[in-house]
Amino acid sequence: MDLISDLDHSQLKQLCDDALTKIEQLTVNSSKVGVGGKQLDLLKADLRSSVLAAGANNAKVAAAQDLMIAVADFLYRLYHQLVSTHGLEADKSAAEVMKKLRQFAKDNAESEESAQLVDEGVESGTETEGGRSPRIMLNLQRHVISPNFAKAMNEQLGGDRIEDIVTESDLRERIIPADSDVFKVSDCLMELSKILRRTVENAMNARVENEDQQELTLQNMKLRSLLATKRSAFISVYQ
Repeated sequence: MDLISDLDHSQLKQLCDDALTKIEQLTVNSSKVGVGGKQLDLLKADLRSSVLAAGANNAKVAAAQDLMIAVADFLYRLYHQLVSTHGLEADKSAAEVMKKLRQFAKDNAESEESAQLVDEGVESGTETEGGRSPRIMLNLQRHVISPNFAKAMNEQLGGDRIEDIVTESDLRERIIPADSDVFKVSDCLMELSKILRRTVENAMNARVENEDQQELTLQNMKLRSLLATKRSAFISVYQ
């Protein structure tokens, strides 16, 4: 949880503060330049580049957080499988952790519509009949300029609105996860989680096979003992 929180606040602030400062400076400077001047065109171009850079950083951090939530969701399902298979009592704190993760996913959504998808299939915070919460809906193919990002930026900018700075094409642009190292690290983490699941499943299957073999051996021993007893009784009768 601390790692997710750090990414959500500290790293995002670090990535966006410089761009936001430059955006504010450019907005102030642009108001002092005569309309139609070449310098104004350059300021507008720099302003658009700064907005897109800040939006791309914001989208990449948010998508990386979604990936960590996905890994946590995966581990919870593995935990639930172990508990169900062995008939163990589930730890209530695990369900509480998943509720927190679901809220993190909602807060991290790029729009209100996306946030609603996080709760899809969940009623009053309860779990399904199988005892597991519905899979958390995540979004890795995020827009560079998401509705929530544009709203947050518009609240801080004193001049032009984001929609007046970028183009329609910019608003449709999405990040490419494969281009960022943070996604490569997250992919490695997810791959290790899958390896862990296969290892646990193999261990569980091996244990079941061993228990079955022990049970079969025990039954054979009982049968041999019974046959030996009957043979001794039969011999004593005819002696």
